Parts: sequence; structure tokens; C-alpha cells
Amino acid sequence: VVRLRVVDDDGLEASCDASVTAQPTGGLRIELYWNPPDRSCDTYEGPDCDGSDLDLHLLHPDALAWFDLSLDCYYATCRGEPAAWSPEGPGDDPLLPLDDVEGFGPETINIVAPVEGFVYEVGVHYYASDRPRLIASAHVNIYCQSSDTHPTYSSGPVELMPPTEEERDFWRVASVVIHGEEECEVSPHLSSDGTPDIITDNAARASR
Repeated sequence: VVRLRVVDDDGLEASCDASVTAQPTGGLRIELYWNPPDRSCDTYEGPDCDGSDLDLHLLHPDALAWFDLSLDCYYATCRGEPAAWSPEGPGDDPLLPLDDVEGFGPETINIVAPVEGFVYEVGVHYYASDRPRLIASAHVNIYCQSSDTHPTYSSGPVELMPPTEEERDFWRVASVVIHGEEECEVSPHLSSDGTPDIITDNAARASR
């Protein structure tokens, strides 16, 4: 409730109240964060600070592989400006408004009006690290439709190994299907032994 009270020079006064209601508008929001903030090179300048850089990915159903410059939303394709996924308008074009490169995130990807029935894939890439011996401990939250403050799905901590010159870890987190205006279905990806589905980035560039 917002209240306005006005008093003039003669001491006469009047007031009015206005009620404002904020409601979630639906959509799809993916959130990634990793490692505790007190280790990040953003906030701590010690020699053992964490300069790891993890990248969040959201894959369009038509993409044949991750890192597709047309159909994979990540820092190279939709940072600060939506990716042009739909010729019919910007409603289901994804946007990466936050990209953290030194330590803990968060990174987020948002779609205002995801397409009903589409299967979106969520992934996390260990892009780089200024401290090559640090293991990144990643967490992902997925918010669907009317779930604005409480995630529909959460996963983590998942350990991603530091990059080498040859390979970098890529975590295939989950698939998300939108059902109507209020529901979605999240299916986590797991390896055959039930652990998180972590592949190399070379494998990710060759497949979904």
C-alpha cells in the first residue's frame, strides 16, 4: 500500500491510499552460481582467490549441438541483447542479462514467453580459471512460469574440474518442457551410474 499525505500552508491536509500488487508474469528463468562469494576474485584479492568462470547455456530444441551460434543462448550469443530465436517476435527470445567472469555468479537466462511444448536444454560450461587447480562447485535453479521466488527445480553442488589445455567440463543439467501457462516439467540429466551428466566441451560441440 502506498499512502500520499499532503499538508498546505494553512494546515489543511488530505491523503489517499493506493494498493499495488506484483504478480509473476510467467516465463522461464535459469540461474547459475558457483563457489562461496568469499573466495571470489571479485571480492577477495588474496593469492588463493577463485577466478573461475562458469558459463550458463540454454539450448533451442532445433539445435543439433551446444555452442551453436544461432540456437544456443550463452555469453557469445545473448549477453545483454536477446538472441533472435523467433521470426514472429521477441517473446520467446532468450536473454543473458548477467555474466560473471571471476568467481561465483550469478548468471541468469530469461525467456519471457517460452513456447509451449518446446524442450529446452540447460547446460553449464567450465570456461576458464585464473587459478587452474580450483574445482568449481556449481548450483543451478530453474524457475518456471508462476514459480517466481521458489525454484521449480534445483541442482547442486556439482563439482566441475578445472580446465586443461585439451578439455573443459560441460554439465548437461536438465531439459525443461513448458506445459500451458502455469506448469512445466524438468527432467534432470544423469549418467548411467546416477551421477550428474558431465561431458567434455568437445563432445558438447558435437552433440546435444
